[in-house]
Amino acid sequence: MVGFFEAGPSHLGVFGVDVSGHGISSALFTARVAGYFSSGSVEQNLALETCLDGIPCPRAPEDVMADLNHQVLHDMETDLYFTMVLADLNLETGLLRFAQAGHPHPVLQSANNTFLHLGTGGMPVGLIDDIAFDRTEHIMKPGDRLFIVSDGVTECPDPSGALLDQEGFERMLGPLVNAHGQDVINDIFTGLETYSNLTVFPDDVSISMVEHIGAVTD
Repeated sequence: MVGFFEAGPSHLGVFGVDVSGHGISSALFTARVAGYFSSGSVEQNLALETCLDGIPCPRAPEDVMADLNHQVLHDMETDLYFTMVLADLNLETGLLRFAQAGHPHPVLQSANNTFLHLGTGGMPVGLIDDIAFDRTEHIMKPGDRLFIVSDGVTECPDPSGALLDQEGFERMLGPLVNAHGQDVINDIFTGLETYSNLTVFPDDVSISMVEHIGAVTD
């Protein structure tokens, strides 16, 4: 599951979630997790709080992740767990801050076609009680774009069983540096089909992309 929500003035919340297992129980659990980030309302979104002036504003992503971990372990009767990236993006300054819980590292592709792996890894949500999650910060510049993907992308196998991995994903993105929007997502799926020689992948594939569309300067 991927999604986004308005996180107060000039802020955007973005997330990617991958729940363990497959089938109806995992799907229902995924829907329940999605409910924590269902709107830009403080009452309906765990990632928001009320600022001093009474308007919604984003909470620290690492605190949200810790709260989710506590709720899964103490308030939900389930053996399921999930990996996640939860990000807050300041649309005015380009400041990206996020927490990572066992999800593949977000990939930042710059305008000059270089790549960064962001994040510290972290433990999945719902496995160990009272753990802390780290915050990662990075300034997105004009022309940068951020990818949050599930391990169905990085662990996509070729016919011999070799996994695409993070470096293979970056090689796939390189020729797409001048593409934008939905074209990029479509080309990634086409690339995965070509790499795997499959049209139905062995694991769930989800991709979120955020592009900084400001003017690129030298």
